[in-house]
Amino acid sequence: MSLLYFPPKVCPPRLNEIYPRKRLIKSLQEKQNFPVIWISSPAGSGKTSLISSYAQSTNRPLIWYRFDEGDSDIGSFFHYLILAYKCSHRLSRIKLAPFTPEYDNGLTNFSRSFFREFYTCCKPGSILVFDDYHLVSAKSDLHRIMQIAISEIPEGLNIIISGRHAPPLFVSSLISRKQLALLDWSQLKFIKSEIDDVLGFIVGADNMLPTDALREKIYMQTDGWITGIILLLESRYSHDSNATNIDISNINLVFEYFSAEIESHIGEDVLNFLSQVALMPVITAENAVKLTANNQAVDILDTLSKQYLFIRRFGILKTSYEFNPLFREYLLQQLNIHHNNEKIKALKAIAGYLLLKSNYIDEAARVFIESNLWIKLENLIISNAKKYIEQGRHSTIEVWIKNIPKEIVARKPWLLFWFGNSILQTKPLEARVILEQAYVGFLRIKDKKGLYLCWANIIDSFIFGWDTFSPIAGWLDKLDYLQSHYPGIPGIEIKARVYVAVFTAMLHACPDHDDFPLWLKKMENIFRFVRIDLIRALVGSQLSFYYMLVGDMVKFSTTVFSIASLKRADNLPALPRLLTAISEINFYIYSGELDKADMTLEYALNLAEEKGVCLFDNLLLTLKVHLHGTKQEVDKAESYLEKFTLQLKEERVLDHAYSLFLSTWLNLMRGNIELAYHQSCEHEKSIKQLCFFYPIMLADLLHAQVLIKCDKFEKAEEHLDACLSRAIKSKTMLIQFMCISTQVYLLLKINHKNADHIQEQLKNAFSIGRQQNIFFTPIWNTEIMEIICRYALENNVEEVYTNKLMEKHAYLNVSSAPERHDFKWAVKIFTFGGLVIEVNGETYKNRSKVKSKPLQLLKVLLSSEFCSLPQSRVCELLWPDAEGDFAHQNMKTTLFRLRKILGSNSILLKEGSLSLNRETVWVDSLVLDDLLRHSIKYDNMDELYRSVCELHQGDFLAEEDARWVFSARDKYKSKLIDLVTEYSNFLIDENRLPEAINVYKKGLCFDSSPEKIYSGLLKCCMQLERYEDAEKIFKQYEANTVQSQQDESSSYVRELYLELENKRARQSAR
Repeated sequence: MSLLYFPPKVCPPRLNEIYPRKRLIKSLQEKQNFPVIWISSPAGSGKTSLISSYAQSTNRPLIWYRFDEGDSDIGSFFHYLILAYKCSHRLSRIKLAPFTPEYDNGLTNFSRSFFREFYTCCKPGSILVFDDYHLVSAKSDLHRIMQIAISEIPEGLNIIISGRHAPPLFVSSLISRKQLALLDWSQLKFIKSEIDDVLGFIVGADNMLPTDALREKIYMQTDGWITGIILLLESRYSHDSNATNIDISNINLVFEYFSAEIESHIGEDVLNFLSQVALMPVITAENAVKLTANNQAVDILDTLSKQYLFIRRFGILKTSYEFNPLFREYLLQQLNIHHNNEKIKALKAIAGYLLLKSNYIDEAARVFIESNLWIKLENLIISNAKKYIEQGRHSTIEVWIKNIPKEIVARKPWLLFWFGNSILQTKPLEARVILEQAYVGFLRIKDKKGLYLCWANIIDSFIFGWDTFSPIAGWLDKLDYLQSHYPGIPGIEIKARVYVAVFTAMLHACPDHDDFPLWLKKMENIFRFVRIDLIRALVGSQLSFYYMLVGDMVKFSTTVFSIASLKRADNLPALPRLLTAISEINFYIYSGELDKADMTLEYALNLAEEKGVCLFDNLLLTLKVHLHGTKQEVDKAESYLEKFTLQLKEERVLDHAYSLFLSTWLNLMRGNIELAYHQSCEHEKSIKQLCFFYPIMLADLLHAQVLIKCDKFEKAEEHLDACLSRAIKSKTMLIQFMCISTQVYLLLKINHKNADHIQEQLKNAFSIGRQQNIFFTPIWNTEIMEIICRYALENNVEEVYTNKLMEKHAYLNVSSAPERHDFKWAVKIFTFGGLVIEVNGETYKNRSKVKSKPLQLLKVLLSSEFCSLPQSRVCELLWPDAEGDFAHQNMKTTLFRLRKILGSNSILLKEGSLSLNRETVWVDSLVLDDLLRHSIKYDNMDELYRSVCELHQGDFLAEEDARWVFSARDKYKSKLIDLVTEYSNFLIDENRLPEAINVYKKGLCFDSSPEKIYSGLLKCCMQLERYEDAEKIFKQYEANTVQSQQDESSSYVRELYLELENKRARQSAR
């Protein structure tokens, strides 16, 4: 669609020379203080012309939307409303979100969010017109949407709704609250005093006006109905003194009443022309000529539109026309009377072709359906289905295909494919059956593109359906068949779809598959090299889910923080933004940053509610259960589990199984062992039938923990062995850590006599935990972990890691490396503001002009959690393109060179991991970590803040631009902003507001555009009534917002500033 062309349903009608209805325009102007104006009157009474002329007279921007039968598809309604906005705001680059399938169960919230954004984008004083509202079905969801549109309209904008019927019940309260003004037939019809003027306007200055008696008769017979006045005036009927009054309540009778006059007035040839072009719901002069071979098409259509004979004209650069729906029906009846079926069928085929060629796709589809032209409709659907589904108009595709006879659809694999695709997210189990039929059809015709696309969509149906993964193994076999018989996936887009589908299928059903590492590598390459935000969000969230499950916390962290900013990217749809937020929540839970997990989870819940995306409601609720369960807040966890259980859908059997799993875990924590045992047995049985790989392992693990509490030790050991075997086979380090830890607990529980064996097992578990940075796990069991942690300390097993683990969970007040003020450090490393190294009191100087690899190695360690990383991860970060042995050799050489700089005992290499020796090496970032970690325990907040400011001299490793440093840098910025906020709140509570302002301003050195800082500054200025300072602060914030390429300033910061300005204005007024 070109920039300057829009379909007639979103274009205001073009005004010919019309009679100026000054009385009604004045009435509308008096009513413009009402948010909503409802105009109701019969067809042909001038509603549309009145609204257009009113908008023209006031010079207000006009957004026009005309309802038709196609609006039964909610996605189409929002699609065309977006086009209506673009038609009115042609230079605007703002993108409004379409109603795509993920919003289906959140229509109310989506609509509210949509209209808030829609109104914000509108020009001041805009009028939003909804014409022909009577065409909305009584049962349509559009009434609910319109109720929301009206409730959200801001001051200064108006909605005008016109139709043939009185307002529905949902607006009755608006009338009583004086928010809606009515203009009905009694006001809209022409009054006697207007008859002379309108008759003079119609007949023209050079023609004789009707006699007084005739004018009186016209008025009495038409009751002021303008269309009746025109027809009576221009027909011989006006001379029939015995004529009866017109019943305008039945417009069909009106057409019958005037049929002879219409024919005699316009002539038989013109009527024949009109009856043929009526086959096209939207008419252009060019198409009218091609359909009828009548070169006078433009003159005929223009003349009739100027005479108001049931035809409207739209557009400026490209003129189009539309008949009144009932007049069109009358014309089509005339077509059937005067032409045989063969001629009509030929005309319909040409009309549909012309509409399609002119990009009137919906109208062409309507003609093809009315004409039973199924082949043409099939071609139209196949050409446009992808675009329509992306626009959120999946229901339109579904309806079109349902109109085609089933026996035809069953033979057409592409129709089956798009049918299944159109209902994939809303009815995934039904979609799967249809897509499987399409797959068989594609095999029959050997369509490679169709086969791969269909295969990917079938895999998606398992994710959306969430019922069972047992058939996935068979579909992976089918993929092997496709790759051998149809090698080479066609096109980058299809290739990406298949890659994600394969990875998702294997991840959920069989991560122990021999080919899984190959597909994992392909996904990692996509994530590494593709810079498109949408693809990075989707692929990154899948990878982070995998890294979480296998317990690779380093890759988990790197991936999560590389996509973290996308959760607030307004240019992305809500779905990928939620996926990135969920990845971040999982990371915070499993890294033990539970407060941040809670904050991000609240953001995700608010985003889902605001945007109307219900697809992840269950997942977000279960994350709430995990979060509060991990915090040992069982009551809160159970309240969220109850919410989750209440909205379970019968067909999503995996959700039912997961509900049982979480209930078992919480009952185990509560000590309800008997109930936990029965639930665990039921869950274990059900989940194994569904073939969901990771939940099966977790089911074995949880069941073993319950069995231990029931003193069923042998059975517990069997389940732990089965779980560990699966975990080793799938290289799932997180489950291995949990499983071996539980085995150690079991050995201690039964008083196993071989202490060496217990310690060896514990060392195995905790070395995995240290290498993978595991500090929290699913179904965390505090009793088990506290017992084995104390045992580890008593027996000197992984002491540093054990201390960190216990500190994270507050089992003991342990610090792995307390600050020693009287100790002379061999090496001191300063990271804030740039890397500075002091060795034995002397500053090390790097004389190389290129990046030093030993210093890069040091920076990688400094950027990692606890300054420790597995060797394999170091090789990936510093030598990503090198083969394994070559990278390992480089790492050994570089480590040797770094030890030459820092000292041989400064870097430890133990059990495959590199770490700084915190007994000899002092690092400012680690000291800062310790200070911030214990900030809530400080009695003297002033001292804490001064200590932090002394340490922080700039950005973390400010000179480094490698990707692996960004997450650590952002982590410190976030922690410092939290401290600034915490300390400023302390100062405000102490009534030390000027100091709080200074602290907030200092916070801007940590991050130039955080909303927390600016909102805090504005609050302080408000209390101190420093209005000029507030103005400078807000301007600085807006400048930083623009500089950081954000779309707009925070609504909360803006609201604070407006509140402050209002307070200032009130004081000035006093």
